[in-house]
This record gives sequence, C-alpha cells and structure tokens, in this order.
Amino acid sequence: MKYYFTLLALLFIGLLNAQKVVVEMTNGTTQEGEMGLITTEMKVFKLKPLGGKGKTQTLKKSEVNAITYYLPEGVVVVYERVKAYKNAKNKKIANDDVFLELAYKGKHIKLYHAYQNSSYYRNVATDEYFFCLRLGEEAAHIVSWIFGGQANKNTIFRKVASDYFKDYPELSQKIKDR
Repeated sequence: MKYYFTLLALLFIGLLNAQKVVVEMTNGTTQEGEMGLITTEMKVFKLKPLGGKGKTQTLKKSEVNAITYYLPEGVVVVYERVKAYKNAKNKKIANDDVFLELAYKGKHIKLYHAYQNSSYYRNVATDEYFFCLRLGEEAAHIVSWIFGGQANKNTIFRKVASDYFKDYPELSQKIKDR
C-alpha cells in the first residue's frame, strides 16, 4: 500500500511538470521529448523537445499508440490508446479511444487504471476507473470504479468483476467471497 501512495505522489508531481517521454506512433516510429499531464479525453498532445528548447510538436491522438513516461526514482508509467466500454454495464463501446495507464500486462490479460477528467489537479475528490482487456476482446471492460469519498470501495468491484470473470467460476466466486 505504501508503494501505491509513493507511486501516486510521483505521478501527481511528475505529470504536472514536463517529464521525459517516448511516444510510440501508429506508423511504428518513436519520438522522444517532454510532456506534461495527459488525460483520458485529450485529442492532441504537446511534445516538447528534450531540455525544453526548440519547437513543440502537436501530435493527434489518432497518430499515437502509447506514451511512456520516465519519472523520478526510476518509475516508468505507460499509457496506451485503448478502445473501451463507456460505462460499467459494458454494453456500448465508446466512439473514441482513450489513453489508460497500463497497470499489468500478462500473457492473456491487460489491466488498466485511469483517473477521471484531469482530476489530478482539480481541488476535488478523484474518481478512478479500473479496466480489464483479455486477449481477443474488442474493448476494455470496466471492472470497478472508485468515486471520491466512496465509503465501500470493494462492493462495486465484487459485483462487476465477478460478472466479468464468470467464465472462470473459481475466480468469480473468490471475488464474490472477498
């Protein structure tokens, strides 16, 4: 838990200021530079040259596959452009891809994390979303979310994630049983 809050603090501090990034483009090339905070709904990204001197590039979201941040203390944070469902009912896929923080990459599944609408720097409680994307799925499913000030943060996860993993009954039951 301590590691999580340290990472969260580094992200908060680091992403407010321009940090070194490597941007993976859809054409297979990469670009290095500096970038500040990104949010899930951004349409363009401003990539500054390393050291901050020179012309800033504007990159369209449709041109970018992933952005890797290199933060202090050796922390590396990857954001991937992902097709995702609009809400936790996981019935309708959003029209526009979103950039989500890659929290875990396994052989058959990726887990993602996102904060809502740039709330990193607003003076409000932060809402968080958690997504799963299994190999072969069209879009990432929302498996939980935490709204600022929410009292029981596990209730939603137990309901939604146990349903998402219903094809794996043992795991689904473990989630329900806490």
